[in-house]
Amino acid sequence: FASFIWGGQASAQKIQNLTVLGNERVEPETVRALLETDEGGNFTPDALNRSLKKLFDSGYFSDVKLHVQGDTLVVQVVENPMVNQVQIEGNSEVSDEILKPELSLKPRIVFTQGRLKNDVERLQTIYRLKGHFAAHITPKIIRKDQNRVDVVYEVDEGKPTKVSKIFFIGNNQFSEGKLEETIQTKESRWYRFFTSDDNYDPHRMDYDKEVLRLFYLQHGYADFKVK
Repeated sequence: FASFIWGGQASAQKIQNLTVLGNERVEPETVRALLETDEGGNFTPDALNRSLKKLFDSGYFSDVKLHVQGDTLVVQVVENPMVNQVQIEGNSEVSDEILKPELSLKPRIVFTQGRLKNDVERLQTIYRLKGHFAAHITPKIIRKDQNRVDVVYEVDEGKPTKVSKIFFIGNNQFSEGKLEETIQTKESRWYRFFTSDDNYDPHRMDYDKEVLRLFYLQHGYADFKVK
């Protein structure tokens, strides 16, 4: 939430005093640097709007109010918390070593809802690429003292999406068995418990398309296409 109160006229107004309130970690000089003016400068409602946007875009604050009364500009801020620690719980198919480097929220990083939303989407994308289309990520924020938070991503991996059947259509020169031997993706069978080749994986599908193209090219089919 952000707001400003303009106590002067619509035209430019000279600011003699500038006060920053509510900041804890962020230095007043940092706030001043994001404003469109300083003591002794002129200010307008448009400059207030631009200053407000800059303050929010910085990612430091969850709330900002600008109050101009007379020749004084008061900047009231509420700082976003700092991340204390990040945990991922419930993941067994995909390790922390794979998931954590993909997160933007890390210890000693400023927490924002935008970063949290992006991290949840990133984790779900990774699970989809691993064939877990039913995976669900639930973020939890635990408030700590000194305006810090612990971020916990609770993972429900669900069951991987299996490939029950592979069909080849339009293959006249090579049998389905021959083509299936060529690609990496396999049909799900009870004895494939040591491999994940029967999990649906979009990246593996792209690889299989290229493998089929090279296979046909090597056999003289220069115009081969996979649709």
